[in-house]
Amino acid sequence: MTSRIDLRLPAALLFAFAMTFAVASPATAATLEDDPLDTAVDAFKEAVSGRDIEVLREAMENLVDVARELDEKDRDRDKVAILIARLLDYPGREDNAVAYFAATLLGRMGKAGVKPLARALDDGDVNEDENHELREAMLTALGDTKHASAVPTLLEFLKNAHASAVIAAVNALANFGELDGRTRKKIVEPLIHIAEYVQTQTQTQRTPPGGRAKYLDREWWGVVPAVHSTLRTLTHENPGTTDDWREWFEKNKRKNWDKEFGPAKKREGSDNGR
Repeated sequence: MTSRIDLRLPAALLFAFAMTFAVASPATAATLEDDPLDTAVDAFKEAVSGRDIEVLREAMENLVDVARELDEKDRDRDKVAILIARLLDYPGREDNAVAYFAATLLGRMGKAGVKPLARALDDGDVNEDENHELREAMLTALGDTKHASAVPTLLEFLKNAHASAVIAAVNALANFGELDGRTRKKIVEPLIHIAEYVQTQTQTQRTPPGGRAKYLDREWWGVVPAVHSTLRTLTHENPGTTDDWREWFEKNKRKNWDKEFGPAKKREGSDNGR
């Protein structure tokens, strides 16, 4: 099945979108003339060419709003997500509102936004210190998609060397409390593990006699509270400390979480769920 629209952009643009979409056949051209998506794409192209930031933001948001009305299986929905993702490379992206807004919009697109965000996060440039805010915005957007396909990328960022990236990924994972029990299990154990690691590394560790104590940087102190908050959202339980969470997980990891620890099982007013 061919695409209903032509999303190709002018080659003279500074950031050169390399998109190729099938053009509608002459037989359907008249039907597509007033198509909302076709109109939104044209407005988007014009806004990109004009480079007025406010006009571009409005055109981006309108294009995504129109695309979200499409069926999730419609290929044009995915193509719009790819188109928006090109703006993550907008000139001066480390301090430009367009790139951050593009990440936010991709988060609104659900499944269609996952792959473009994951690919952008795999770009080495995003891991550089000067782009840490954009990286965090992308991780937040991945969580906002609330789609299970975003989980592997977020879990991978729990291993990141930057505390800000780890905290952003932990917070993003809190969006998946409504997923099936099996998927939530796969999230919970790595979260407990990173909390255990951070707690161990932020305690005094003596080197040989006369050596100096070693600590993780102060910014890592925010990881454990973030993990505990996300764990509560994912399990609807609250056993307490990180050690308590480990004990709770080992006790309950073989249970059916859809029956035992789903939203319907959350007991209002219960703090420990025991």
